[in-house]
Amino acid sequence: LGIPARTDIDPIFLLKKENWYQQINSDKIIDETYILCFELSTPAYFRKLLKHIKNEYKQSHKIVLLSRNFYSILSGDINIYDAGPWEFLRLIRDAKIVISTSFHACAFSILFNKNFYACLSKHPPERILNLLSIVGLNDRIITEDNYRSINLENTINYNNVNSKIETERNKSISYIKKIIRGK
Repeated sequence: LGIPARTDIDPIFLLKKENWYQQINSDKIIDETYILCFELSTPAYFRKLLKHIKNEYKQSHKIVLLSRNFYSILSGDINIYDAGPWEFLRLIRDAKIVISTSFHACAFSILFNKNFYACLSKHPPERILNLLSIVGLNDRIITEDNYRSINLENTINYNNVNSKIETERNKSISYIKKIIRGK
């Protein structure tokens, strides 16, 4: 159409981590060290991935499965099916590692500076790929081809990531202000 399109950062990033933390109850839902596995969609290999994680990390971490499906065929050490938005954020905030198929779980993991991995299906969500590309975290993608070789203890250096998020936040806020002013 000849109209230039722009891509802005997801609105969750318009607030800083500290702003989100002020909104979240400080109580922990789970007192133990855990790996949060959030199953929004279930790629065919997710069950194998969960089994692999249990085998590798069960001695040092509880496996918390957060699912929106009470009838999920997957199971963790702790299964949560009824988390609301604030519980969702607290579970991410307090997790040692987050593994998810959800864009927002990945986005909040980045915002909260968590060690995380994004599980992608054969038709990965463009939003996740775009976000990981913007912040330089394409190595955090798990697929059916690489899930056995993922080292969950491989941490992220968030200095560069946070700088990129800040740049994108500022660009988006400037654009919103420009729209409001009508210029």
